[in-house]
Formats: sequence, C-alpha cells, structure tokens
Amino acid sequence: MNINIPNNYMEKYFEISAAQTPPRYKGIAVLDEPFRKKYEEILARAKVDLGTVTPLQIHAAFFVDPNSGFICVSSIKECLKDLGYNWLSRTLLAYVIAKCIANFTGETENTITLNNIHKVIHPADSNILWTNTGGVCIDNFQKIAGFGSDGKFTFQDLKDMRAANYNHDEKKEFSGLFSAYLDAKKEFDLALDLFADTTKNGERAISLETIAKIYLAGPQAFEEAILRKRETTKQAVGSGIVQSIKHIWQNQKTYA
Repeated sequence: MNINIPNNYMEKYFEISAAQTPPRYKGIAVLDEPFRKKYEEILARAKVDLGTVTPLQIHAAFFVDPNSGFICVSSIKECLKDLGYNWLSRTLLAYVIAKCIANFTGETENTITLNNIHKVIHPADSNILWTNTGGVCIDNFQKIAGFGSDGKFTFQDLKDMRAANYNHDEKKEFSGLFSAYLDAKKEFDLALDLFADTTKNGERAISLETIAKIYLAGPQAFEEAILRKRETTKQAVGSGIVQSIKHIWQNQKTYA
C-alpha cells in the first residue's frame, strides 16, 4: 500500500511494513505519557480490550465518565465545558449528542458503551477515516488529505471536507463525536480555536498532522488543546493584573 504522507508521521499511528498489510493501528501506544496511563485506566473501566482497541474507541474515550466507564450526558457536558462551550450550549448539546449516539447504539443516553460506539458510523460514509467497525482506512485518509492544500486546512476546507464526508443520501446521520459537535455549532471556528497550528493565505489553519491526531489520537489532541487554552487564559489574566498594577502606580505618582 502506498502511503504518501509527508514526513512519514503516520508511522506514529500504524505498524507500517511489507509484512503488515494493511498497516495495523498501534492502539493505546499512539498516546504519549501521561495521557496513555490516564486513558488505559478509562478504557479498562469501559471494559475495552486494549489488544483490539480501535481508533474510534480511543477517540471517543475522551467523552467517557472515568468513574462509570460510560459515555453519558454529564460526561459529555463536562468535556464540552473544558473545550470552551458556555453553560447553555453545553447543556443542550450534551443531551443532543448523547441522545443521537444512543439511538444508534440501542442504549440509553446515560449508559453508552465504547464497545458499541462503532455503530454511529454509517456504512455509506465512504470518505471518512473510521470504518463502520471502528477501524481505520488509510486509503481514505488520502481523500481527507486532499481537501487541504499544502497539508493545511482552513475554515472552508473543513466545511468542504465535512460536506463530502457526511452527505450520503442527503441524510444528516451522526458520524463521530468530533463531527457531531462541529455540526451542531454550525461553524468551524471552535476547531480552529482549539487546533489551529499554522496559517494559509493569511487565515488560521490546521495542519494535516493535527487532523490525523484528532482522528487517531483524539484524547491527546483534545487534552493538549485544553491545556493550551488554559495557559493562554492564565497569561492573559496575568498580563491584565500587571497592567492594572502599572496603571494604579502611575496614578499614585500623578497625584502624589
């Protein structure tokens, strides 16, 4: 199989060799520490076999309640809070997402299991990276890569990619947690706010490497984005405090 991926970074996610065709997903090993240990425990709680864990299961593990091992309304709501949604948006969206998944898996919105998460992938979604068994199709990654020129995805590229991936029979099927909350927002600004790591033609953009991480090592992509967001907020608050102190000091000197 010809894997035409820049810098061979896909080797991080797959065992690529002539003896392994198609390449085998590396499972939990795609996550770096300390994320790997955290999600090993979550997957164990969710009763997922680490030897056969799929990229979709690892992706969706970000939304699992670490105590119960289920995806539920409250666990999705908490994740959306970390990702920057306001109270009203995350409250409504968490219920909608959980209800949609449950409709596909045949479970309740508070007892969704990772072992059934593959049922959210419609067989007609032929362009997406995940298969309807929760596995991965590297050939389809080339199709996804084709939407971003120079390995970079802008706002319009993301919209075009999603439109092509999820318009089968003109039905609005639920296909993957990441696409679900982007679709519900009706905008891709959130994706750029969280994951933008480059620019293209003066616009914010997401690199192909990061797109791959979102699909294949989702929890790490999300967790790193949250940490960046918190650090930015901390720096902004710190800068604001410094400016306030300077302003007070200058005023004191003026009226002294």
